[in-house]
Parts: sequence; C-alpha cells; structure tokens
Amino acid sequence: MDNASLRRNLPTIHSKWNVNQAILSGDVMAFIANECFLQTPSNKLLKVLRVFNKAAIEVCIGQQLDLDYEKVSVISQDEYLRMIELKTAALIAASVKIGALIGGCDDRESELLYGFGRNLGLAFQIQDDLLDLWGDSKTFGKKSGGDIVANKKAMPLVKAMEKASGEQRKYLQELLNSEGIDPETKVRKVISLFDELNIRDITEVCAFDFINKAFGYIKKITVDEERKKEITNLAISLIGREH
Repeated sequence: MDNASLRRNLPTIHSKWNVNQAILSGDVMAFIANECFLQTPSNKLLKVLRVFNKAAIEVCIGQQLDLDYEKVSVISQDEYLRMIELKTAALIAASVKIGALIGGCDDRESELLYGFGRNLGLAFQIQDDLLDLWGDSKTFGKKSGGDIVANKKAMPLVKAMEKASGEQRKYLQELLNSEGIDPETKVRKVISLFDELNIRDITEVCAFDFINKAFGYIKKITVDEERKKEITNLAISLIGREH
C-alpha cells in the first residue's frame, strides 16, 4: 500500500512484477496460513482461530488509520499509539498468545504473554519509525525517509510537532505539504529539523519504555528462567536491529 520498492533488501513483488501478482501472492499466503491451522490440536483450534481472526481484523483497521492519518496535519501521541497497536503490535501479541495456547499455558499466562507481545510490538514499530530516518538502508532493508516522503504520521513527526516552536512547526508543515520539492531534499531538511529538536533520542526513549514493559510481563511468567530464554532472545533480536 505504501508503494515501497524495497523490503528487507529485496525488491517488493509489485515492483519486481506487478500489483496483480502481489495481490495473488498475498491471497496464497493467507491460504497457506489456513493450512498451518490444520496442524492445531482440535481441542485448541477454536481459541487459536479466534485470536488469529481478531488480530487480522485489527491489523486492517490499523492500516486504514495509517492511511487516514496521511491526510491530516497533526495527530496526538495517543492516536499514533492506537494506530500502531492495531497495525503492528496486535500481530506480534497474537502470535505470542497463539504459541502460548498451543503450548498449554493457562489463561493467566497466555494473557501475560499477550501483554509481552503487545508492548514488544509497540517498541518494534517505534524503532522501525526511527530506523526509517536514521538507519542504514543496507542493514535496515528499506530506503531511508520513506515515511517523510509519504507524509506518514510516524513517532518522530508526532514528537516533533509536540516539541517544535510555532515557527518550527510552520516550517515543518510547509516542507510536508510542498508538492514541488525534491524528495531527497525534503527528507534531508526534515531530518535536519528533527536533529535540532533532539527527536532521535526522544524516540529511542519511547521505544525503550515499551521494551521494559514487555520484559516486565515476561518476569511474571511462572516457569523456570531457562524456559524463557528462547522468547527473550527472539525479543532481543527484534529490538536489537542495527541503526
């Protein structure tokens, strides 16, 4: 939907082939997911499907909010967090909860793991926003500044609108609304203003707050620490992507 030409250092399907092929590929992947569900024990399938379907619906709602927010000048941090909770965190939270249900967790611990995944997802998306601007595109696997070019309401922009003076906010709005400006120039000027406002550090603090909350949920799980290592290491790999 964002017309990105690159993902994880590989060309996206619509850019390598065409939009129709991308749609068909996505449809096939949905049916492959259904095939995976057929491996679920029958006594757990209903619960698992409900978690999956709820998350799939939430992701679509979150993506729609993301598209809607491109058309407005300013959104609040609460609006931004609600949007990424739906479009990103819901997916990670549901994945963790489904694993918990299949693994035999009781309701309390599956909800704790859901909370872990939700906060990890929030941290992941905030970090993703940060890497879009200050990350190494070769390592990150996307072209830098795509959120700015598309006028996405990412966390750095949300925080900049909060912190900027009246003149800075006006200048930022002019940059975002300018249709004739070269995309690279637009990205460079917006990042320069963000640097003046110390937005990178502010965004990193927000991400780490949610990371700490995520690990707080893991600590409440009543199993041996050794059994938590694998999911903890997975979380570290998700949040430890290189800048």
